[in-house]
Amino acid sequence: MRTFRLLSVLWASFLFHPAQAQLLNGSFEASGAPSLVGWEWTCNPPGQPNEGAPGSGAWCANKGPGETQGCFPSYIYQRLPDLADGAMTTLSGWIRCSDEEPCVGGFISIGTLNNGVITTGAAVGSQLPVWSYVFINQTIALGPGDTAVAVLNGGLIGGPVAASPTYFDGITLEIVLGTNEIAAPELAHYRDAASFNIACRNCRMLDLRLLDLTGRAMASIVERNANTYRIGLEGLGTGVYFAAVRTDRGEKAIRFVVE
Repeated sequence: MRTFRLLSVLWASFLFHPAQAQLLNGSFEASGAPSLVGWEWTCNPPGQPNEGAPGSGAWCANKGPGETQGCFPSYIYQRLPDLADGAMTTLSGWIRCSDEEPCVGGFISIGTLNNGVITTGAAVGSQLPVWSYVFINQTIALGPGDTAVAVLNGGLIGGPVAASPTYFDGITLEIVLGTNEIAAPELAHYRDAASFNIACRNCRMLDLRLLDLTGRAMASIVERNANTYRIGLEGLGTGVYFAAVRTDRGEKAIRFVVE
């Protein structure tokens, strides 16, 4: 049986310095139990399966799609009353489609709430049945009576169709304060049955190479979905490998051992 030991090798680069904003309960749990504290929703209540994303606790939230012939849109959302007009933000988190088809996928975005109506703009999401890390940079634009909201969108179907839900976890919101600090790209990584998965929470990944201990490029199946790379492990022998990632914030490599 092959097991992994993971270590990080870091290179510093200049990037925006974020500060944590007031988004509550992004992991959808409290004291080891499922919790939706801080969140509201439209249409049916979210589910709370014991299938948490990497590094995000044991529990997550899922939401089925809205139906054009029923209730829509299908959102989980959180009010962000502390966000001011013009604030530069990064909203990020893990998204996974259900293993059961059909699943139309889910999306995250920053929107506005005014008199009970939610309006969203640009969004980022995933339709894959594996956890994928995504993020979106947005500048808050508020009009009279608007309140900023973080929106998790369960998708939309023509309906009525018994569609499977999309899962959300590890939702974070950060406010970008400036460009005068040095830090490294923050890579999240995890292993599933057949692949090694890498995502970045504060950068845009541009390229990935799999190297052996000598620095020689290795042939492997590398797939990309949104801001997550999946490296196929089929055929890799025992030894030390590096997943070298080039990002818009600099470079970083993850070292792992296949035993």
